[in-house]
Amino acid sequence: MKIAIIGGGSTYNPPLVHALATKRKELPIDTIAFMDINLKVQNIIVNFIRRHLEKKGFSSIKLISTVDVAEAVADSDFVIITIRPGGNRLRAIDERIAIKYGLIGDETIGLAGFAFALRAIPHVIKIAREVEHNAPNSWILTVTNPVTVITEAIVRYTKTRVIGIMSPIWKNKVAKWLGVDSKRVRLLHVGHKHFGWFLKIWVDGKEVPVDEIVKKLADYCSKLSEHDWLDPAFVQDWRWPIPDLPMFFKYYFLTEIAHEYQKRRGMTRGEEVTALQEELLEYYSRCNTIDEIPERLFRRGSTEEERKEAAEHAGYGAFMPGVIEVMDAIINDRNCYECEAFPNTGSVEGFDNEAVLRLPAILNASGYHLIRVGKLPPEIDGILHLLKAHDLLTIEAALRGSRELALKALLMHPLVRTYTKAKPALEEILNVGGKEYYPAFFLPKK
Repeated sequence: MKIAIIGGGSTYNPPLVHALATKRKELPIDTIAFMDINLKVQNIIVNFIRRHLEKKGFSSIKLISTVDVAEAVADSDFVIITIRPGGNRLRAIDERIAIKYGLIGDETIGLAGFAFALRAIPHVIKIAREVEHNAPNSWILTVTNPVTVITEAIVRYTKTRVIGIMSPIWKNKVAKWLGVDSKRVRLLHVGHKHFGWFLKIWVDGKEVPVDEIVKKLADYCSKLSEHDWLDPAFVQDWRWPIPDLPMFFKYYFLTEIAHEYQKRRGMTRGEEVTALQEELLEYYSRCNTIDEIPERLFRRGSTEEERKEAAEHAGYGAFMPGVIEVMDAIINDRNCYECEAFPNTGSVEGFDNEAVLRLPAILNASGYHLIRVGKLPPEIDGILHLLKAHDLLTIEAALRGSRELALKALLMHPLVRTYTKAKPALEEILNVGGKEYYPAFFLPKK
């Protein structure tokens, strides 16, 4: 079994490969191919992984390091896309520009998420077309953010089999709210990247009453750090559908409070991650196993809670459990219930078949089989339609190099909306990245 990782220089890769190696009984991996345009950084990562696997007794796994996408993906069973054009340097700049214009600065949503997508979309489509040609039976698992729009670009412009991997921590979070083991929990989960709702929650097959969930979620939110916090009064007033990730609902519905916090917290998350990554690469260059690396360098994730958990598990967190669960379900015909980023294809009324949403599905050897959700309540149907309009306009803007469509995409996003902010912020984003990262926007006009 061969896996290709496109974005081979990612500092997430050593914990991911370690987790894959420890699952070889279920996932009989014999080859992992890494591809990155920065061969120097990729070689640091791959050489560390090689030393780590040898120390842990997994030296039989063949590792390939290349700058050629076609070579990496050829005959792969799975292709994991984890690219970051512009690196964390541009991520940090995107977030700073957003905050400067009075907007939320986060790499997965709003202005910064849009900028990330604008850089990544042309590349992921090229990668997917190489998969289409060189590994037509492969599954693409994309974790590049913002996952929903990236997955939709692949769906609309290629014929590959693709799943967008969301963080699979939701059952664990809900289990914490309810005070039960996560294995007893099942969710009907619908939404967008970092903005979704639980329409139903079951424990041991029995639906949990909404009032009970709201009470326990409000109590949970009251105990969160300022970074992750969501006003318990909002939870009680909103009630149902149940918000999935408190911090991001603060961004959407308590925007002024969230923006004030971002302004005074000092470093943006992108700036923090840049510093962590530089130190982590230094450790990767000289250490032999993950065990030798300080836990604090694995503090990665959207929320403080996620970062703490990732550090405690040597970096194994974020998207990684989702990647492994999906691969395991497909390879071993598990009939697993998963909520990931899938093309709608009739699951939710009123959305295009190719519109990608977080949706529930059964995964097995024949792929994913969506569970019908039906008609959404108006309070989430409306905002999801705005976000899907934003996604589609972003895809078309990225591929055409259209400032007109890019501006319209920003005006559709609930976290931007305002022309007097969107217009100058867009120009600043494009000018900072320039021809290197937004080449389609700097072509001579015909």
